Amino acid sequence: MSDQWGGSDPKYTGRWREVRRQARKRDRSTCQRCGKHREVLGQEPDVHHIKPVRKFEDPQQSHKLSNVVCLCKRCHALVEIGKVPCPNPPDYE
Repeated sequence: MSDQWGGSDPKYTGRWREVRRQARKRDRSTCQRCGKHREVLGQEPDVHHIKPVRKFEDPQQSHKLSNVVCLCKRCHALVEIGKVPCPNPPDYE
């Protein structure tokens, strides 16, 4: 589990914090599904793994900028339960 889901897990160590920071910068602290920005949300958006950490033999391999996208808590929950598709990371550069 990541910090946001209520605990600390060794899978969310190493590069995770840096990749999360880079994703928020790349995505301009905006949910990539609904477009709500940090100021509207009242907090930083979650950073979601597109391919789940549990699908990697080495969980650290999941922490890549190409495998994460910013989502607000509502959209994150909808993506997690499969109600809506996960958006692809933006290509701002």
